Amino acid sequence: MNNNVLMHLSLISHIGPGTIFKIINALCPTAFAVWRSGSTDIDHVHVKSVLLELYNFTPSDFVTQCGLSVATAQKCHDALLDTDLLDQELGLAIKNNVQIAILFDDAYPYLLRQINIPPAVIYYRGQLNWIDPSKSLAIVGSRQATRYSVRVIDHIVPDLIASGWSIVSGGATGVDTFAHEKVLQLGGHTVAVLGCGLLQNNKKIFTDIVARGGAVVSPFPLTFPASQTTFPARNRIIAGLSVGTLVIEAPQESGALITAKYALDENRHVYAVPGPIDDYLSQGSHNLIRSGAMLVSNATQILEDLGYRVEQHEQAIEYENKLPKIIIQENDENADLFRVLDRARPLEDIAQLINCSPQDALDQLFGLQLEGKVSQTFAGLWERQ
Repeated sequence: MNNNVLMHLSLISHIGPGTIFKIINALCPTAFAVWRSGSTDIDHVHVKSVLLELYNFTPSDFVTQCGLSVATAQKCHDALLDTDLLDQELGLAIKNNVQIAILFDDAYPYLLRQINIPPAVIYYRGQLNWIDPSKSLAIVGSRQATRYSVRVIDHIVPDLIASGWSIVSGGATGVDTFAHEKVLQLGGHTVAVLGCGLLQNNKKIFTDIVARGGAVVSPFPLTFPASQTTFPARNRIIAGLSVGTLVIEAPQESGALITAKYALDENRHVYAVPGPIDDYLSQGSHNLIRSGAMLVSNATQILEDLGYRVEQHEQAIEYENKLPKIIIQENDENADLFRVLDRARPLEDIAQLINCSPQDALDQLFGLQLEGKVSQTFAGLWERQ
């Protein structure tokens, strides 16, 4: 069902997803929940006919039937009278080969349906229908990312692609671009989510993503400019299109942390790669780990946490063979701790087994974590790397 009245509402200045959702829930109180579940029981004809009645609403109807304020009701009423607003946007989409997925359309991404108040409209170029909703991971980080991010991506992404995963990111410089480029190099699929309308940004990498079976996506009207207020909305879509979010090189004020927060808000998984303790580009990542994000250093840890088997890519195997191996000697002062980490354990159990206080055990674990010898799962358990 392509219900253009929802698209029309989304084009109205300062009328966001929250207002549109309020209208939908007032007029079709059960329709969204049924559609979100993936059920085929939704009566599309009925929903469409009910929503089309909005074109006949008076400002008073918007107030009494939808619970809008007087000012918002007047704005919606007046804008819906302007059919040129919708016709121009549809014409631009056709002219520029842009596809549109509207709430209640079958083409609307399944994972995105599940977030709290999803955008009424998603504009995209390329292919979204190949995305396996259960195998899509976001990779985000700093725009000022260093070669360390490149090394991390070279190490982690090949196994993800070999295991059939899609990578979602934000199309920005730094970590986003490194991730997109690596996926393209490996012949995988990637999605770039923009913080502006699709006609406002035309980087070559976006053309490459579409040409190789991926997609470039935006929740904003086609000519909508980027601003400080649009990027949090973009980050929410990145998290919403993914079962988990991996953060690489993120300073404390990084937008990547906003993406991670949205992922946590939607009960999605969050992973973080640690970096040097004196590097400001790692402060945000380390704070995420302290807050419960799972510290990871390879794709296996991510995929096993999500319940998947790993298919190693030959490039990742070659990379792994070049890494220094960690050898635990019997006289290592942490040998007792390693022996009890035969499986993932909570801090209290570890302290009891090695006969020390929880704080002493935690100090040892933190030191080993910085050396890459142990990690903490998303549930807070400690395990060997």
